[in-house]
Amino acid sequence: MNFDDPQIPHTIRTSTRAKRLTISVRQTGEVSLIIPVGGSIRAAEKFLKKKIKWVMKKLDLFQKIKAHHPELKTLKSQDKKADVEATRILVENLIQKYNEQDRFRYNKVRIKNHRSRWGSCSSKRNLNFNAKIALLPSHLAEYIVVHELCHLKEMNHSRRFWQRVEEKYPQYKLARKELKSYSSS
Repeated sequence: MNFDDPQIPHTIRTSTRAKRLTISVRQTGEVSLIIPVGGSIRAAEKFLKKKIKWVMKKLDLFQKIKAHHPELKTLKSQDKKADVEATRILVENLIQKYNEQDRFRYNKVRIKNHRSRWGSCSSKRNLNFNAKIALLPSHLAEYIVVHELCHLKEMNHSRRFWQRVEEKYPQYKLARKELKSYSSS
């Protein structure tokens, strides 16, 4: 994406509910400027140019998600919540896939912006995943979900734990090694 080119195809609409200028970026690549009734189109265009880097980053994020996870359906959410929702959809699909065999019992699935972890499993059986998992290649996202699901049976990294992981994801050693080349922050 070229951050220097402020020409982004977009639509402009007015809204009686809007209290200020806002920009909506959808996973489909649609960019909308929402203007309060009586707002200036010129001011809206100026606002878009001011926020061009943010818009381009969102569009780039959605392209990466689509490239790594073509199985994900179009997201309904916009802006800040999009990467969290993409990750939630991805994680829930993977949990469902692995639950068909093992019926892992868990309480909550949380998607967070972790600084140093891709995932964790609490003693309360809550599964936590980094929102950036959706940006990883799908095989690495799958490994992370399998890893955390296996913690529901073994709450440590013992030999039994790794055997369990290997049963579910035989190429886990390669995935684990490859994952180290990605930053979770």
